[in-house]
Amino acid sequence: MIPLLRFPGTLLFVITTLSPVAAAALELPAVFSDGMVLQRGMPVPVWGKAEPGQRIQVALSAPPGGIVNGTADANGDWRVELPAMPASAEPIAMRVEVAEEVALDEIDTHEVKQVWVKDVLVGDVWHCSGQSNMSWSVLRSDNAEQEIAAADSPAIRLFRVPNTEADAPRFSSGGRWLPATPEHVGGFSAVAYYFGRRLHASQGVPIGLIVTSWGGASAEAYTSTESQASNPDTDNELLAYRAELARLRDRADNPVDVSRLPERHADPGPTPASAAYVEPGFDDSDWAAVELPNTFERTALGDIDGGVWFRKTVTLPEGWRGQALKLSLGPIDDFDRTFVNGTAVGAVGPETPQFWAYPRVYDVPAEAVNDETLTIAVRVFDHLGDGGFVGTGGQMSVTKAQGDAPVVSLAGPWRAWADQPMSPEGLRSAHRVRQPQHTPAALWHGMIHPVAPYAHRGVTWYQGESNAGRGVEYRVLLPLMIEDWRQLWNQPGEHRDTPFLIVQLANFEQPAEQPPVTDGWGELRDSQAAVAAHVSNAHIATAIDIGQADDIHPTNKQDVGLRLARLAERHVYEDASVVPVGPTMLAVSNTTEPSSSAIVFWEHAEVLKTNDGQPPRGFAMRPMDGEQPWVWAEAAISQDGLLKVVRLEHPEGLQGPFEVRYAYGINPTDGPQGINLVNGEGLPAMPFRTDVVPPPE
Repeated sequence: MIPLLRFPGTLLFVITTLSPVAAAALELPAVFSDGMVLQRGMPVPVWGKAEPGQRIQVALSAPPGGIVNGTADANGDWRVELPAMPASAEPIAMRVEVAEEVALDEIDTHEVKQVWVKDVLVGDVWHCSGQSNMSWSVLRSDNAEQEIAAADSPAIRLFRVPNTEADAPRFSSGGRWLPATPEHVGGFSAVAYYFGRRLHASQGVPIGLIVTSWGGASAEAYTSTESQASNPDTDNELLAYRAELARLRDRADNPVDVSRLPERHADPGPTPASAAYVEPGFDDSDWAAVELPNTFERTALGDIDGGVWFRKTVTLPEGWRGQALKLSLGPIDDFDRTFVNGTAVGAVGPETPQFWAYPRVYDVPAEAVNDETLTIAVRVFDHLGDGGFVGTGGQMSVTKAQGDAPVVSLAGPWRAWADQPMSPEGLRSAHRVRQPQHTPAALWHGMIHPVAPYAHRGVTWYQGESNAGRGVEYRVLLPLMIEDWRQLWNQPGEHRDTPFLIVQLANFEQPAEQPPVTDGWGELRDSQAAVAAHVSNAHIATAIDIGQADDIHPTNKQDVGLRLARLAERHVYEDASVVPVGPTMLAVSNTTEPSSSAIVFWEHAEVLKTNDGQPPRGFAMRPMDGEQPWVWAEAAISQDGLLKVVRLEHPEGLQGPFEVRYAYGINPTDGPQGINLVNGEGLPAMPFRTDVVPPPE
């Protein structure tokens, strides 16, 4: 007779008779494992490996799953689809087995190879990816002790894909499903957990969170090489990587004992001859002409490490001689010693935390300002990787230390001399391919493929810090990555364009005293907003108000998760009562008559206010001819008919029409208090710009 197998549930299934030959190894990727959450409301792919030609059965222990059959192809790969299921918090089991029909008289000698997956829930699955701010754990975030103790949501499950690189698609990369309980939640991605906790409460279904983040990862690492190569705006990193591979292959004929090489260059200190370089009268006309801010590698200096001197002489405004000044150079990678008119004014060495990202701001004593000109000399020592001035043009300036005064920009032409060049070839890093999280397609192969096409409701994406130096290109790169993922999953019908929820980067570093002309983080945020505006089913939430000047990893992850959840509730779950974001610019109107004012109109702003009762901060404006500098606007909230608007006035009374920016810059503000414009829900106004975006370099 045909045997009956009973599942852990209540439903009984009849299965076919099985082969007397022992089945070959049956393998599932790690994402199909105990505790998993399956996506409700759409077909659910299940896939794995077996011997070519073997028939596979997949069954669930409760309806409406039933039994589905498939056959392993010539490579041993198989895939089936379970029918769409309603949400359920009642645990069920999934059985996967190899089965072959044989004669009934052989049934007693059969052997079965099968895999059971237990404690399976059905709800909504969200894929959470990005770099370190997505990886950042609950344990390292605000109110960790209370949050961990209060975690009692076993129907929220998290699956963390281990950091895995690959140069070809991986079948599985390990990992396991864990419930959101005090025992496990401390190690969860904080953004993912707080996002999932809010959705679990508002939607009332189990939530599965698949995390594929890697600290410091670039978007190129999550994007296929084919997509990157398809566009001249996105192929730079791919071409650079391939050049590195070629260089390593060329070195293979001259093997090096890497274990004997240092990790970093040691700084021998300035040479005796360099004492002359700091003096105003030194002739640097034969030094290399460079544009700053920039790294060594992007200038005529070439691919070097070691000690490099930079010099620039500027003419001071009238009346500045004999006045104390404030010199700003932005962050310098790695170390510096800075002089003004021959006087040492500051230095940063390895004792400074995060020295490579620490903005250099030095006080220049009045006695050093002994002429109508100012000669600035900076010795930069780079001990590993790229080196040089790595901030923005807006961070490089000099101004008076006291009182209101114009800012003299230091961005632009400088002179440079490598008096102690050191070859990267002498370090271990030169004999390795670049780090995995910066390698094109390495995480696309190693971390994304192992969980595709696991059915999911959408994606949350917190990444961009590593791409801030290529902010304009990001508006081309990120859509390519999104399309790569959507094609790989290829979810059916209306689910094909998977919702993609983007976190706009948090504010970081010290705010600029004057509006920056260009800013990598400002360009990156603007690109994130452009992607959300032009890619179907992509949406953005900003963290522009909850960052930390001294930490690229702000610890307030609760608000980030809640803001992402608002996007999902409004745009994915279609709850019209949810306000998804803060005030969002609808239009900027320049008055018809010659005027020094402009008006900003908003949506998502039935209530428009500031969170401190002060006038709005963070608006910059300039006439559209582009000949005048950006200046902080005088802003006020006013009524225009039925709408609340922000009226801007040029502080110097210049006539419009105007270009306007809001919250543009790595830490956008026109004062130390930060930006303050919010709506009735307390959500911050979204950054915007009306000036033309420059083309990618």
